Amino acid sequence: MKNYNELPTYVRTTNKRDQILENLLLKARARQSDQLRHFITLVLQHVNRYYPQLNKNYLDPHTITHMKRLEWEIEQSANAVSSRIMSDWLKLRRRTYAFSWASTQKAMLNAGKPGKPEMLPAGRLAHHMDKKTELGGVGDRIHLSLERLKRKVIDAVQLSRTLGETQEEALVRAGKAFPPATPRKKLNELTRAFVEADRKPEEGDPLYGPMFIDADDWDDIVSEYKDQYVPEWRDPRYTLDSPASAGTDGEYMLYPWQVEQEMTEDFVTSVRNGEVDSANAQGITDFVWIAILDAHTDECCRKRDGLLTSEIEEKLKGEWAEDECQAIYVPGHFFCRCRLAPAADNIPDKPADNSQDLEDWLSS
Repeated sequence: MKNYNELPTYVRTTNKRDQILENLLLKARARQSDQLRHFITLVLQHVNRYYPQLNKNYLDPHTITHMKRLEWEIEQSANAVSSRIMSDWLKLRRRTYAFSWASTQKAMLNAGKPGKPEMLPAGRLAHHMDKKTELGGVGDRIHLSLERLKRKVIDAVQLSRTLGETQEEALVRAGKAFPPATPRKKLNELTRAFVEADRKPEEGDPLYGPMFIDADDWDDIVSEYKDQYVPEWRDPRYTLDSPASAGTDGEYMLYPWQVEQEMTEDFVTSVRNGEVDSANAQGITDFVWIAILDAHTDECCRKRDGLLTSEIEEKLKGEWAEDECQAIYVPGHFFCRCRLAPAADNIPDKPADNSQDLEDWLSS
C-alpha cells in the first residue's frame, strides 16, 4: 500500500500547512501570555492594596477580613481572565481543525487525487469543538491552572506577612509565584500581501478555501494568519525587582505555564484529527505513522514508525496488548512530534496540473 508521504507535492503542501498552522499557534500562545500578564497586573494591584492591612496577628479579625477580601479580588480577576483565555483557546481549536481539514483536501488534490473536495460538515466541526482534552474540559483546565497560581500568590503573601517583609518585598515575592517570562523571536513577517477572501466559490473551482470549509471560517483563518499580533500588556514585575527579562525589540514574551502547554497539546490533536477526518471523507481509512527518530524519540513512537494504523491496531490486540502506550493515531503522548500520512492503493503517480502553494491559496 502506498502513502501520500511518498509524493513530493503532497509533502511540500503539508510542510507549508504546518508552517501556517504554527503561525496560528504562536499567535494564540502570545495572546494567552498577554492575558497572563494582565492577570499578574491585576493580582499585584490587589496585593499592593491589601498588604498594608495584614500587619497584625494572623488571628486578628481585621487581618482575616482583608485576607479573605484579597482572595476574593484575585478570584474575580481569575474568572475574567479565564473567560478570555478560554475564548482564545476555542478559537484556535476551531481554526486549527478547519484548516487542517481544508489543507489536507488541498494537499491530496495537489498530489493528483481524482475526485472533488469534501466540505467540512458543520456537525463534525461542532463535535470536535465539544471534545474534552485528555485532562478534562478546556474551561475546567484553565480554571484549575489559575486556581493553582492563585494559591501560590496567597501563600507568598502570607509568608511575606509572617516574615514581616515590606510591601515592596511582598510584591516581589508574589510576582515570583507566577511563571517567568521567556523571550521568543517575533513572528515572521508575511512574505506577500494578503487580501480578504470575499468572493464566492465558483462551481468546479476546487482551489478556493470555502469549497472545503464554511466561508466565515475561511475568512477568520485568513485574517488571523495575515494580521500582526500586538501585545496589550507589559509584565509589571519589571518595575519591581526585575525577576524576568523584558525582552528586546526583536523578541516577544511567552510564559511556559500549564495552560500554554495544554493548549499546544490540544492544537496538535486538532491538527491530526482534522487530517484524519478529512482523509476519511475521501474514503481513506488507513494512515502511515511517521516518527522523528532521534535521541528524544521514545519507544512508543519508535516502534510505530513506518507502520499503518491498521497494523498498529492489530498489534495492540495481540503482541502489544500489554504495552503502556495504546495509541493508534498521532499524537501518541504529550509532546509527541510524530505525523500521519494517508495511505491507499490508488494513490496517483504524478501531481495535478493545477497544484498551488498554500500561501497563494490563502491569498486567492
